[in-house]
Amino acid sequence: MIGVLRDWPIWLRAFAVSLRGELLRHPRLIPLIATRPVMNLGSLRSVEKVVAALCKAELNPLRAFHIINTVTTFVTGHTLAEAGSTPGHEDFAEELGNRLDHNEFPCISEAIRRGLGSSEDHQARFEFGLDALFAGFVKTACKYPNIV
Repeated sequence: MIGVLRDWPIWLRAFAVSLRGELLRHPRLIPLIATRPVMNLGSLRSVEKVVAALCKAELNPLRAFHIINTVTTFVTGHTLAEAGSTPGHEDFAEELGNRLDHNEFPCISEAIRRGLGSSEDHQARFEFGLDALFAGFVKTACKYPNIV
């Protein structure tokens, strides 16, 4: 599961992609998962394995938890925003482009025209967010692995 220690950004990113995929397959569970994380021995054992692998990659346990929590919070929040809907506003994003004054909101109108809110856009934003997170992790966590 874990892979080569120096490749932790690769396998942790793969975990993030996999987690998003599973959450999207079960969208009605996302609010529950977001607000009530699983805290049982099985989940703690899984977390322990990941933290231990990050520690073997020369990060301290607290820094490892910072990284894991940042990744899972990003994935859960992004997926909740992507798959969630507000009762009574299901068609809001779709209709926004039709109701918007393009002269008053030219940038928003152009973003909608280019696919803002589409499944491709959600995927691109997710990838962009992961790229930014992991670039920051590698720069700061590896530069200062034991500061905390």
